[in-house]
Amino acid sequence: MSWNNITPAWSIDTKTWYVYAHLNPITKAPFYIGKGTGTRAHDRNGRNKAWHFYQNCLKELGLIFEVHILHTCESELDALKLERSEIARAIETGHMLVNDRKMLPKSTPDKEYENLTLDGVIHFLRTARRFRKMTQKQLAKKSGLPQTTISKIEVGSISPTIATLIKIFDGLDIELAVKERKLT
Repeated sequence: MSWNNITPAWSIDTKTWYVYAHLNPITKAPFYIGKGTGTRAHDRNGRNKAWHFYQNCLKELGLIFEVHILHTCESELDALKLERSEIARAIETGHMLVNDRKMLPKSTPDKEYENLTLDGVIHFLRTARRFRKMTQKQLAKKSGLPQTTISKIEVGSISPTIATLIKIFDGLDIELAVKERKLT
């Protein structure tokens, strides 16, 4: 199943259950996956704080999320099963979702953008750079790093140090907090 299957929610019978994805209009990556009937896929009410934060970031850039209907279903139970399957698939393929904690696998952080893996941090910084419509060269200048370093970090060919990540996030005007935690 591609994230690019487009079926307008308003073209579906109002009583038909479906599974949908909200996509970043720049990267075409899903940031939210849900189920619903009627116009639920387009509703902004009843969303969590992380969803509103993400949507507001898009809005500040003059962008709006894309709605893609992934499946139509015979029942709410079928929609729930497919929703969970699509969430798992999105996470397995490296996408960061802002769904409620109860909908995500146990390995997902309790708080939005907390305890990210290095891949998650890199995905976040690349997305933040694109949201700000900055080129790698502009970010490099603002963060005091070579453009080649930004490029290599974004494609995963080098692992940045904490000091380098702090410089990059400073260049994006985003606070990066690093916490020490006890190993068990």
